[in-house]
Amino acid sequence: MKSPDEPCTPARDLCPVLRGIRIRVETRLAAVDGDILVLTEAGTRADEKLVTLQRERASLVEALELIATASERNLEREVRRRWLLTLLRHAPECVTPKALRRLRHLIEGLRETPG
Repeated sequence: MKSPDEPCTPARDLCPVLRGIRIRVETRLAAVDGDILVLTEAGTRADEKLVTLQRERASLVEALELIATASERNLEREVRRRWLLTLLRHAPECVTPKALRRLRHLIEGLRETPG
């Protein structure tokens, strides 16, 4: 059973755009977790750095949850589009501009094509 701190991962990504974003976010999340571990094990007074890393971690976990939700099967197009728009608005800094453009294109495609 997953702990509440572990991000949910879709059984299968909706498309290559989301897979690429998910992989980038998971990679950054692993790096942030490693940095948090180093700071806590070192016992140094890096409170500000630790708080910053914890905020970034929360943002990354939120992004993974949005990807998982948007990738769920049997979602109506408009519902999926809203989840993807939320992801676009809250995308972590590790997501490249190219990936964001692809995500915008995916969202536009969901709006323009009939359900």
